[in-house]
Amino acid sequence: ANRRNLDGQLLPGLKPLGVPRSLRGTAIPFHYNDVDELKAITKKHKILALGGFMFGFPYDTKDSIETTIKVAKEIKPDLIQCSIVLPYPGTALYNEVKSEGKIIAKNWKEFDMTYGPVVKMNDISKEELAGIVSRMYREFYFRPSYIFYKAIKLRSVEDIKKAWKGVRAVASI
Repeated sequence: ANRRNLDGQLLPGLKPLGVPRSLRGTAIPFHYNDVDELKAITKKHKILALGGFMFGFPYDTKDSIETTIKVAKEIKPDLIQCSIVLPYPGTALYNEVKSEGKIIAKNWKEFDMTYGPVVKMNDISKEELAGIVSRMYREFYFRPSYIFYKAIKLRSVEDIKKAWKGVRAVASI
């Protein structure tokens, strides 16, 4: 997908195919200045905007992570998905961090996203980085403006049940 055909062909064409609410697996590169336009286009076609955020790149710092969290709240996607970078062996990122001696995993089983960060950061400990994703979810989803935005969209008992399930999931992170 590219931005030029997003409004004209791609999104209107998805609705008859039964994909009116999300574009799973579709990444559309954009610049921060384009966010309002892209959100308006997805809203026009009743498609949720999912913001994907990754933390723990070798060049990340405490300041860049704070900026990412701030930007996520400013651009206000409908949903967010967050993760810690996991440089798999054989990728350019893995080769880069390995050559710099920044791999902190002691064995291969730690490369499955359940053991936490595997890359040493310059000014962030493994424990701090592991808590960033939880913090991001809490700070994004428990903002009064987000809660209000979602509450006015509740239309049925089923919507309320789904919302409550989401609240419990985020609270448990």
